[in-house]
Amino acid sequence: MERIEIYWDDLTEAKQKEILEFLGDNGNYDVIPIATVEYDDCSLATPLNVDLIATYEELYGIPEDECITEYFADYGGFVTKMGIDDTDIRPVLDKALEAIGLTAEELHSREREFMYRGNIRAEMQSHIDGLDMTM
Repeated sequence: MERIEIYWDDLTEAKQKEILEFLGDNGNYDVIPIATVEYDDCSLATPLNVDLIATYEELYGIPEDECITEYFADYGGFVTKMGIDDTDIRPVLDKALEAIGLTAEELHSREREFMYRGNIRAEMQSHIDGLDMTM
């Protein structure tokens, strides 16, 4: 988990003045953080990865109860199912990358080409014949 710490000197002069007027001092926020924001450095649930996984699940006939993606009509696209996190995504993403014959770096370097699932489907379809379909 990554974190960003916000200190007194990170604030604008106007915000520092507002805090001084409200609290009377700076609360030692020049040496301890005013706030800490924690975040995951990167999620595997990017739109491109989700579309790749959804295409893999569809072409390989993965049973619905084993799929980690689902179609969400309000978005007009696929999303990960509730409760799915990177530990669930990684093994399926690795299988989907193998199925399309690309590394993650190669896939993302061709992101514009794979903007539409039809292009992902066509590329993956071209690799299916040489793969073991019992994955």
